[in-house]
Parts: sequence; C-alpha cells; structure tokens
Amino acid sequence: MKNIVLVGFMGTGKTSVGLSLAERLDLTFLDMDDIIVEREGRSIPEIFDKDGEEYFRALERAIVRELAGKDGLVVATGGGVVLNRDNVDDFERTGLLVCLSASPEVILARVGLIRTDLCSTAMTRWPRSLIFSINVRLFMIL
Repeated sequence: MKNIVLVGFMGTGKTSVGLSLAERLDLTFLDMDDIIVEREGRSIPEIFDKDGEEYFRALERAIVRELAGKDGLVVATGGGVVLNRDNVDDFERTGLLVCLSASPEVILARVGLIRTDLCSTAMTRWPRSLIFSINVRLFMIL
C-alpha cells in the first residue's frame, strides 16, 4: 500500500491524525520529528540552537529519502518539510500527500508561545503556491 504523508504547519494535528489513520488502516505510523530526536539524542529546539536550521533540514531531507523508499506508512512530517520541493516530490512518488490546516488561533492554542522564533520563521516561509498545489492534488484524488 502507498504511504499517506501528512504535511502542514506545526499544530495542525499531523501526529494526532496520523496515529488515528494508522490504527484504522492497520499501517505503521512514523513521526519524522520523533525520528530526528531519537537519532540525534536531543530535542529539535536544541538542534536548531546548536547546529542551525541548515543542519536540521539536512537531517530531515535524509529521512524523507529513507521513508519515501518504503510502503505502508502513515508519516507525520515536520512543519517545514515542504520548504524543500525535493521532499514533496519524493513523498508524492510513493504516497498521497495530505495537507492539514488550522486557523492561527487553533495553532496558537495547541502550540502555545514556545519557540515563537521557529513559528514566525516557518509561517513566513511556507510557499502559498505549494500549499495550494498540495490541496488541489488531494481534491483531485478524492
């Protein structure tokens, strides 16, 4: 079975929805942020603080390549995974991308005020055309 890959800004419910989907469809659930934390032995804010975004995005890119080569997964991506078009292309080749969204108020309530520097950076860098493109493809598939 193809993968189901959940993308969306932080706090849109990728992990919650992913766990539910995986259980209902009897698939394996993987959270990319959890994989990175486990492999690095430190939190994502610590990775950003010590090594910077470029290092983090390289880790993320390697995991995308790895997971895109597997089948039968529900993958919750990190909020910024779509900043690299190659990530989107790789995941689209082997699965269905689903873009989750939520209002800013809901996201703020879910995420709180922690790491607002990461939130504000990510909010300004999500390409609107990419979000539209993912949603149009999803609509066409459904």
